[in-house]
Amino acid sequence: MCRRRTVAVASIMILSLILLNGLFTNAAAAPEDFAGAYTCTFNGDISGIAITQVDSRGRLYGLIWSERERVVDYVAGWATVDDSGNFAFTSACGMWVEGSILEAGIVSGTWSYLGYEGTVRGEQDTGSIDPYVGHYSLYINGDYTGTCDAQITSDGQFSGEFKINGVDETDSIYMGMVDSRGNIIAISHSDTGAKGQVTTSGEISGVWSSGDGSGTFSTQAAGESSGGGGGCFIAPLF
Repeated sequence: MCRRRTVAVASIMILSLILLNGLFTNAAAAPEDFAGAYTCTFNGDISGIAITQVDSRGRLYGLIWSERERVVDYVAGWATVDDSGNFAFTSACGMWVEGSILEAGIVSGTWSYLGYEGTVRGEQDTGSIDPYVGHYSLYINGDYTGTCDAQITSDGQFSGEFKINGVDETDSIYMGMVDSRGNIIAISHSDTGAKGQVTTSGEISGVWSSGDGSGTFSTQAAGESSGGGGGCFIAPLF
């Protein structure tokens, strides 16, 4: 009898541990569990790249670059990721984006705008920004020329002020992001968008566009205009 009771008690204890483990394993995640940087691609009627970050409160910040139109759209903190990793937001240009972040850091979703649509795919960026951290002197070429004093920080932020030749006022980057692959996306307070690439050897090159001009920027003094448009990227595409 004692032996049976011992076996029964042990069985109950094991079963209890299994149930408790199941409860903790299936417990709902929290927004901070999805905090981090993500690089995504947009496909469909619009194609491009997005660099996003989710902070510890679940707020989502991101920049979207349209590869064909060479313009930038963004979301700056008004979007959130919930306990299950779901998100939904309308970008500054009016694009509706919804999807989810899986526990493995995979991003999957869809976008739509004015009857056009496509998919969003991406993954968490677990690489380091450290190889790119530093100050950079950039030259602006194209329809306008000038210079930019820029900085990349270890949290993936790209900031700076630029001066256009022949214009007394300066402009500054409103929002800029860098991922571990060296992709740069930025938009200024005057709605100038830029997409570039930084290398571990300290070189930056890319393209920019605004409502009335376009061109290139780089750590080199020479460059050529690259063409392009400005503003939100659906109108010129269709």
